Amino acid sequence: MVTGSTPTGNSHKSPPSEVVGGLPPGVPATYYADMAEWAEIINLDDPPSVEPVRAVGKDEIDQVMVDCLVEFGVDARLEPSGGFSVHSSDREQGEANERLEFICMGRYPLHERYQQSFASEQLEVYYEWMVEETIPCMQSLGYPTPTPPSKETFVAAYEARGELFFPDTELDPSTMAGDMVTIMEQCEVMPPDEELYG
Repeated sequence: MVTGSTPTGNSHKSPPSEVVGGLPPGVPATYYADMAEWAEIINLDDPPSVEPVRAVGKDEIDQVMVDCLVEFGVDARLEPSGGFSVHSSDREQGEANERLEFICMGRYPLHERYQQSFASEQLEVYYEWMVEETIPCMQSLGYPTPTPPSKETFVAAYEARGELFFPDTELDPSTMAGDMVTIMEQCEVMPPDEELYG
């Protein structure tokens, strides 16, 4: 079994968006270089040529990938904690599935906005969501949470190091992996795209 997540909604079967400058709107300008790099990372020999259909949001990418893979006959399923899993009966099928996953990722790349740094307004949305939603949700599940930094300290850390504070520093390191699965299942740890990106 291979589990993927590309860090749910519309089906991938929507028609291609109007192409602007050779790529659909929202597809990163680095698309072809990114695909070549990804092929190298996963050691994909002779990667297939793939053209993007449309850029997708983080809230839909897992469902889009599952829909695309299932269309190819792959046993792919959404995971409760996020992401998706691909089930293979043997090594040969696993290699074939990896190739199909590459194709689906190429057809439906993440929107370019996720590659851009947060503007000050987005940092404020994230900070308020963390304080008002994420931390109370974690506390309701019985997890200890740290006192969040002031908004000024939070912004300064992001501007200096690109660091987004997340309130996991009080979790037990020996159980953190399992705890984070539960937190991701039960809490919305990021603001909805419509709030974060407008």
